Amino acid sequence: MNLRRRYLAFGIVLMFGLSACTGTGSEPTEAQMKEAMEYYLNHPPGVAVSDPIKIAFFKKEACDDPTKQGFSCTFTCDGFV
Repeated sequence: MNLRRRYLAFGIVLMFGLSACTGTGSEPTEAQMKEAMEYYLNHPPGVAVSDPIKIAFFKKEACDDPTKQGFSCTFTCDGFV
């Protein structure tokens, strides 16, 4: 469980970085955020994942105004399958 929380925290940071790379200047959609999080959970660097992880519940919340590093968005996810 602790390992998943660490991946979740790193996934949040990764998502902020991915949102900065969209190139369109618009905030990421809920689907883009969920896809990025699932990709990171299933492909962590240096770790082989035997069982794929799916996010059962993902809800995008608010995004702050963009900065040079991209958007700062909050979200809720639960129900890892």
